[in-house]
Amino acid sequence: MKRTSIILAFSFAVSACSSDDDKSGGPSPSDAGPGMFGATCAEHAECDSGVCFEFGNGAKLCSLACSAPADCPSGAEGQKCNGKGYCAP
Repeated sequence: MKRTSIILAFSFAVSACSSDDDKSGGPSPSDAGPGMFGATCAEHAECDSGVCFEFGNGAKLCSLACSAPADCPSGAEGQKCNGKGYCAP
C-alpha cells in the first residue's frame, strides 16, 4: 500500500510540472519575460532587440527586423515576417 501511495504522489508531481500549452517548442508571447521576443512593451529600450513594434491589433510587442520568415524566431503562428519588415510573435 505504501508503494502505491509513493507512485501516485510521484505521478501527480510529474503531471503538475508538465504543460501542453505551447506546442511550438518555443516561448509563446504570453510566456515572454521582459524584453524577450513577444513581450509587451511601450518603447524600444524595453526590448532586448531594441525593437518595440505596434502590430495591427494595437498591441506593442518586442520584435526583430526581418526580410524573410527564416529571420524570425517561432511565434504563435510559426516564423512570420510581416509586410513591414518585423517578426510577428
